[in-house]
Amino acid sequence: GVLSPRTRNAQVAMYQDGEVDYLVATDAIGMGLNMDVGHVAFASTHKFDGHKRRPLTAAELAQTAGRAGRYMNDGSFGTTGAIGALDPDIVERIENHRFDALKILYWRNPDLDFSSLVRLQQSLSLPSQTPGLLKAREADDEAALGHLAKMPEIAGMASNAYTLRLLWDVCRIPDFGKVMSDAHSGLLAEIYRHLMGDGGANETGGRLPTDWMAAQVARLDNADGDIETLATRIAGVRTWTYVSYQSNWLDDARHWQDRTRALEDKLSDALHRGLTQRFVDKRTAVLVSHFKDREDLLAAVNTDGDVTVEGHYMGHLQGFHFVPDGEASGNDDVAAKKVSNAAGRALRGEVEARLKRLEADAD
Repeated sequence: GVLSPRTRNAQVAMYQDGEVDYLVATDAIGMGLNMDVGHVAFASTHKFDGHKRRPLTAAELAQTAGRAGRYMNDGSFGTTGAIGALDPDIVERIENHRFDALKILYWRNPDLDFSSLVRLQQSLSLPSQTPGLLKAREADDEAALGHLAKMPEIAGMASNAYTLRLLWDVCRIPDFGKVMSDAHSGLLAEIYRHLMGDGGANETGGRLPTDWMAAQVARLDNADGDIETLATRIAGVRTWTYVSYQSNWLDDARHWQDRTRALEDKLSDALHRGLTQRFVDKRTAVLVSHFKDREDLLAAVNTDGDVTVEGHYMGHLQGFHFVPDGEASGNDDVAAKKVSNAAGRALRGEVEARLKRLEADAD
């Protein structure tokens, strides 16, 4: 759910290309990902929705289960052994598309009052007068406004409609790290101070200093680190990508759009490599992919009997017996069998050559 689009697409491509047999995902997979999935297995039927942990509704379960059986193929859904079977009533409702009607919609007042900071906050809290529209929970931008409003310096700057609108625009910078911490509030306050300098308060267009912007982006330009570190950096870069598209905040917005996009791609590729190294045996994945496609495998045996398939070390040929490398398949018996079968298929010619040499040997 927190992967960048580039990393997510690279992970999905591995599944679509047959490099891996299974894809593990959050329920975000139910939103806009169309793949060749035959079966969806739920490892949990609960989720944290940002406020509390709750059961998934039948409609939410159906949204994810619906990933199976696309492209005109039949699909199926179920659960892993850890949580037991789905309730039969839930199954029936999913299969027959029978869901509860929506009785309420969450709503927030779009007509904001920029006459004062207090009135801006009050206008965000107004309930709807229309039945069925329920006031939405406090969103991140509203929470950020509340944090900044408590800072005397910031509250003092936001003294007219223009400066209040600018403050609200700053508060709408997404918290891609989903931490809503003092650090994020502090960053928003710093951005607002810069934009209010050099004429910003007089509507002549304050700008973020180029050197300051460069320093913020440069500190994220590091593709080393573990998966969590890379994901955090990507979240940081996406914040600056958002800022770069506020063209009146920067002297050269296009430059920063290109810079942040290139950096996000760089970090996303590193994250994809990290995820693959941690969770995917690339040697087995490549071999299985070719094996499924029934392509000719490029195999070689050196003078010591070491066997490589598609450039990956797969084991050792002792006489006529192939001993697979334990690390090529780990403790996965299914993967070990695939490695052994594919290597045997690729080495058929080598074994036949050894048999002929044995027959021709006078001893």
